[in-house]
Amino acid sequence: MLFGRAHRKGPRIHRRGHRRGAVGRIRSGGVRAGRVRYVLPSFALGRIVPGREQVRRRLRRGARVNAFEKSVRLEGERLVLRPFGLDDAPGLIAAIREKEDFLPPNFPGVLEAEPIAWFLREGVHKVQRFGLGIHLAATDRATGGLLGTIGLFKVSWDHLTSEVGYGMRRDVRGRGYATEALSLVTEWALRECGLFRVELRAMVTNHASVRVAEKAGYTREGIARGAERDAAGVNQDMIVFSRIATDPRPGSAASGVPWRRSGGVSARLVTQDEEGRPQ
Repeated sequence: MLFGRAHRKGPRIHRRGHRRGAVGRIRSGGVRAGRVRYVLPSFALGRIVPGREQVRRRLRRGARVNAFEKSVRLEGERLVLRPFGLDDAPGLIAAIREKEDFLPPNFPGVLEAEPIAWFLREGVHKVQRFGLGIHLAATDRATGGLLGTIGLFKVSWDHLTSEVGYGMRRDVRGRGYATEALSLVTEWALRECGLFRVELRAMVTNHASVRVAEKAGYTREGIARGAERDAAGVNQDMIVFSRIATDPRPGSAASGVPWRRSGGVSARLVTQDEEGRPQ
């Protein structure tokens, strides 16, 4: 990650002579109503988010630069997907104590109030503000309880592509929650955000994740050999799945995927302003 260190395009971060790359010192922005408010550094992709003229050229081509600016709430039949907040601290602390593996990326591994509060208030939202991805809490629609997490990452607005990852609490697995969450996020990414391709990778031994991908209408493309390293430091083969914008929606006659009411096809999208008010 880029936190204040120099790289080959560092001096072009600001046009007023500022060379600072520290994420905490640069105001968030992006594209709103076809105009650039700020030029942002990318701290995850190792390059600069497009400058003013580059953004204008992309807008003329119909490309999107950051569709993740506003707070998003995705409602399914049993789930609500929403941004993480301070109220999620107890559930995530319990997950650490129970050694759960569904925590959002880079979540603090220590039970200390200050780093956890900072992460939920700012850290988990940085990739969203910079248009590099989004991490959402998967919650029970009836109780509001935290069931898991799902997110988009490795987002490329040049190519309109992304990867998706998810995880659920051990005690709720096998009930279709992961399939519903994946369907909700995928439909939103392809229909609302303007992405063309969402890729999913599952370890060949992770049969449950493979089933989730298939139930959510993803197409199996092949195997990427030794593509990811597991916790033991061994490179594992990964099955590559994808859905693209021109694919039939799951449940349609053309898709060949059986209708699943928990699959999120009937979900509704609720966009919110910066203070959480529905629009």
